[in-house]
Amino acid sequence: MEQFKGQNIIDFIKVFPYDASCKRYLSDLKWHDGFECSKCEHNSGHHRSDHSYFCYRCQHVESPTAGTLFHKVKFGLHRREGL
Repeated sequence: MEQFKGQNIIDFIKVFPYDASCKRYLSDLKWHDGFECSKCEHNSGHHRSDHSYFCYRCQHVESPTAGTLFHKVKFGLHRREGL
């Protein structure tokens, strides 16, 4: 997978036009070597449709945005005025 190397928000929006495309990219980047739970370090889980992972051991759900610039963002990754 090619890593995003955009320099500004315009490049970001062109490459990731929707929140789902950005979350899919972050998920692929974060777990490209496989899943490991950040709470219990177990490596077995379920990749969910929202691009997060569910740990089978401790039931922790980890978001692809955790530990990134988008960590704990309560609004969409693309906050567009007037839409």
